Amino acid sequence: AIEEGFMQNEITSSSYAYQQKVESGQRIIVGVNAFSQTEQNQPPSFRIDDRIRQVQVDRLASLKKSRDSARVGACLEKVRDHAAGNLNLMPAVIEAVENFCTLGEISDILRAEFGEFK
Repeated sequence: AIEEGFMQNEITSSSYAYQQKVESGQRIIVGVNAFSQTEQNQPPSFRIDDRIRQVQVDRLASLKKSRDSARVGACLEKVRDHAAGNLNLMPAVIEAVENFCTLGEISDILRAEFGEFK
């Protein structure tokens, strides 16, 4: 059967018959040959008020002004040391976050150590 190509012929015949039924409408495939939507509904664009950005920038500046800079530097250095070595990063990252290091500051250190995927 294999040498005569029986299996290949059966697959070919079956697939041809299936496609014929789909194209004739005997076999319904929702969204392909029946119940397809012809019009494109575009949802309205989401706009963010620029005042929100300014509020966040002000809050970040206030946070950086009120936190202990020496402690922040020590925490970030600890994150750098853990990233450079073979140590668990999570305790150092948690300590950094608890001492008001920003996600951007922590991410910058990790990017500098590990690089970026492009």
